[in-house]
Amino acid sequence: MYEQVKLLYDNSLWSSLSNLAPYALSHDVDTEKCGKKRHLLLCMIGDAFYEQRNFKKAEPLYKEAIQLRKQFKIIKKSDG
Repeated sequence: MYEQVKLLYDNSLWSSLSNLAPYALSHDVDTEKCGKKRHLLLCMIGDAFYEQRNFKKAEPLYKEAIQLRKQFKIIKKSDG
């Protein structure tokens, strides 16, 4: 699913990307990279809503992406 979202993002197909968003976010793979992919998905989908001037839908996606990013930093420090 990530590859399809990335392709839409790279081609600036914002409406298609925002329509695919619920499916992309609900499709999780149980791997270690899942968190990082979810972060990237949140950012790309947030950008799609932002580009369509749908700021109310973009904001919570960006907030969740920020929270994930903070978790990555905490985990990295504890492993360090």
